[in-house]
Amino acid sequence: MTKSLVALIKKLDGNLEQLFIYGRNKYSKELASLLNIQAFVDDFTNEKLYEGKPVIKLTQLPQNAFVINCSYSMYPVSVWRRLNKLGFKHVSISQLICKGYISLQSNFFAAAKMDIKENHAAYTKIRKKFKNFDSLQVWDKLIAFRQSGDLAVMQDFVVDTDGQYFAEFVKLDAEVFVDLGAYDGETSEIFISKCPNYQAIHLFEPSSINMQLAKSRLQDNSNIYYHQLGVSDGPQQLSFNSSSGSASAVDSNGIETIQLDSLDNVIAEPISFLKIDIEGFERQAIIGATRHISQDHPLIAVAVYHYPNDLWQIPELVFSIRDDYQIELRHYTEGTDETIMYFLPIKDTFYEHG
Repeated sequence: MTKSLVALIKKLDGNLEQLFIYGRNKYSKELASLLNIQAFVDDFTNEKLYEGKPVIKLTQLPQNAFVINCSYSMYPVSVWRRLNKLGFKHVSISQLICKGYISLQSNFFAAAKMDIKENHAAYTKIRKKFKNFDSLQVWDKLIAFRQSGDLAVMQDFVVDTDGQYFAEFVKLDAEVFVDLGAYDGETSEIFISKCPNYQAIHLFEPSSINMQLAKSRLQDNSNIYYHQLGVSDGPQQLSFNSSSGSASAVDSNGIETIQLDSLDNVIAEPISFLKIDIEGFERQAIIGATRHISQDHPLIAVAVYHYPNDLWQIPELVFSIRDDYQIELRHYTEGTDETIMYFLPIKDTFYEHG
């Protein structure tokens, strides 16, 4: 344990002999190897041991416990509020990293903070492209969170995975929808409910298990084309880990080998709505969809949270293909995950394809 972390815990009147970690993930696992903790806290498992330490429920915490909140991706604010309500002294992993109290190998926050500092001009350039106050507010809060790690900044956000990719300004009619990273077909199912007069759906999912789930889910719907492929900038083979649910991704240790190809190679017909959420392969997919973006000018909803610099590098990439888009930003969790950038086509403009 670093001297600065010890000093912080003492400053917060924390008990160094009663340290607990809330949550089980990459941060909590690494943090536990550095600290002498009593137990992990997890209300959503029946497991009793993790990394050699007991796993307990929040109701089992002693009143003199000091808790490090390692929830970061989906519900960190909910955990923060609950710890406050129960009167426990606590601090968040995001603040510990951003304030320099601890350094971890799994370090999205440190990387994000550094990227903002080193590429300030790029962030400023993208921010200026937002015309809508709501998008500006989302942008500013996300940047503030990445710089400070302060969960109070995120307290106005709620988890809304059903609304993800379909913000209030997305108007749908007779679309040709491309679902990149379809998982079990849930997003396509939501799309159908919002656009029942769709022309076609192209569903991409590399996992054979997930593809069967999607086909079963959508079996009563017509004009759906199932592509058991990952999407990149061209044909290739990679190892894949399909055991992480909707977060299944390319992984050098994965036991499944998947095929990938570009959207331009696979789909010939024009498209009108392109959703991209493929666990860090968004940029490659955009490059591989250059023809469709340039010629079809589709609405695009793309994840911009898998890498810290996605917030500015992905819009730069899209604008390098064609720049007649209005951008909007929405965030669908209380933490780091599920930030979606929308590219809304500016219509009635003459555009010469390169």
